[in-house]
Amino acid sequence: MEYFVESIFVLVGVNKMDYGDMSKEDLIKELRRKDIIIKESLNKDTELMLRAILESTADGILVLDYNSNILHYNKKFLEIWKVPEEILSTRDACKLVHYVEDQLSNSENFISGTKKITADCAEHIDRLYFNNHRVVERHFSPLILDGNLEGIVWTFRDITHRVILERELIKSKKLYRRLIERLPEGVVVYRDSKVFLINNAAEELLKVNKMEVLGQDEDCLGKIHPDFEKISAERFKDLSSNETSLKFYEKKLILNSGEIILIETASFSFISENQLFITSIFRDITERKKILKLEQTITEKNKLLAAEKEYSKLKTQLFSTISHELKTPLNIIFASIQLLEKLYLIEPLNKYFKVMKQNCYRLLRLINNLIDINRIEVGFYKLDFKNHDVIRIIEDITLSVVDYTKTKDIELIFDTDVEEKIMACDAEKLERIMLNLLSNAIKFTEPSGTIKVNIYDRIDKIEIHVKDSGIGIPKDMLNTIFETFRQVDSSFRRKAEGSGIGLSLVKSLVELHDGMISVVSDLGIGSNFIIELPVKLAENETMVEKETQNSDYTIEKINIEFSDIYS
Repeated sequence: MEYFVESIFVLVGVNKMDYGDMSKEDLIKELRRKDIIIKESLNKDTELMLRAILESTADGILVLDYNSNILHYNKKFLEIWKVPEEILSTRDACKLVHYVEDQLSNSENFISGTKKITADCAEHIDRLYFNNHRVVERHFSPLILDGNLEGIVWTFRDITHRVILERELIKSKKLYRRLIERLPEGVVVYRDSKVFLINNAAEELLKVNKMEVLGQDEDCLGKIHPDFEKISAERFKDLSSNETSLKFYEKKLILNSGEIILIETASFSFISENQLFITSIFRDITERKKILKLEQTITEKNKLLAAEKEYSKLKTQLFSTISHELKTPLNIIFASIQLLEKLYLIEPLNKYFKVMKQNCYRLLRLINNLIDINRIEVGFYKLDFKNHDVIRIIEDITLSVVDYTKTKDIELIFDTDVEEKIMACDAEKLERIMLNLLSNAIKFTEPSGTIKVNIYDRIDKIEIHVKDSGIGIPKDMLNTIFETFRQVDSSFRRKAEGSGIGLSLVKSLVELHDGMISVVSDLGIGSNFIIELPVKLAENETMVEKETQNSDYTIEKINIEFSDIYS
């Protein structure tokens, strides 16, 4: 018994010596008194600690008894709801509810909703939206002690910042999704090897319906071409093993329709909520490859063209050099023939002198044409534009060959619908154009044939027609007859001689006058060469009267231009 009493003293923290020789009954009474004091002290300390905890919490707390009387609230509750003390001092929760409802944007449902939550007496969480745009999360919890309902606890937390972040996050998600949908490149996201997201560009490129392929295996979008299966498998293994990104590479894809397309694709993988996501970005490069191939072809052709230009330049230089080298000895030969003609007036020799002179003229014509065509090609050939009566120039040069056509039994007719037309031209080059065309007409016109030269005034231009009743030109030659070295009859047994340079030179001379030349022909009926020259005047130039040329000079020009016509 004594040991028990000492143990009690130890438990309650009392020194035995303080109580002297107190009887057992008195000692027990004293101990009970001390026990009550200690318990009250402990309860008070516990209450103070609980109050301190409630005041330090970040949530607003309101405690009610089962009769809806206010038992306790903390400072955070006052801060959130801004309720005056006179309302809380009544301890009436109904007055409190009616007071705070005006602060809410959904006040019409606040009271009825609160009553229903209280009546259900079960854990509940909802959100309250304030007029000042604050958002508070409300939590209801029944207060049960020893199995009995002793009251209810309302907890309030200001989550305005969190709601703003949630809204921004939702907005960002919508923005990102819209951005992905608007991307020109195809985007497909796989989750655990199944299609999780596909944008419009991918849907169009792969020719699939996005609603039908979502959630399906990746094969539903097409198959990898056998040539690219190995590298694609290696890339997929890298993407599946860890979070990584892979650069663009080219591969062929076989669509469900069987069509094969060439794409360029890059991929990256990431893990979210313990799930693997693989994103593929790709674009069709079929057209780009075609363009690159075309550019390569153009580059190669440009190189060939440059080489051809260089070759043409060398060829032009060669022709020019040869032509000048030939002209000097030809002039010596021609002068020697003329001297022999005067020294030896012997009839049998005249025939040979004539043949030699004609061939000298022919060589001279060829050399002159070669020199001029080369000068035109390199841009060194210039015309001397002056204001002339073009009708008189053409009429004079035409009539100068009438005697020559008579010897061939060919009728030459000149006609014009205007008597005078002043315009800028190079008179000498215009005469050369006409002599060349007349030479061709005579060359291919049989005896008893006709050659007509007509001029038509079209106000802003004149037309010169040189029409013959000769053998004509085949249809397949009409587009090439003005090309250098082209001849209608290129055989060694052709009816007339020629180098194929004359008409090309004529075309170039006409174009230097800003004009154009064309031909209309029927095989066996004849040809009509049509020259169109614009009517314009040379600035700061008066009209130049055409000088009456020496008949010998005119005959000399005719002999040169007609040198490839044999009797």
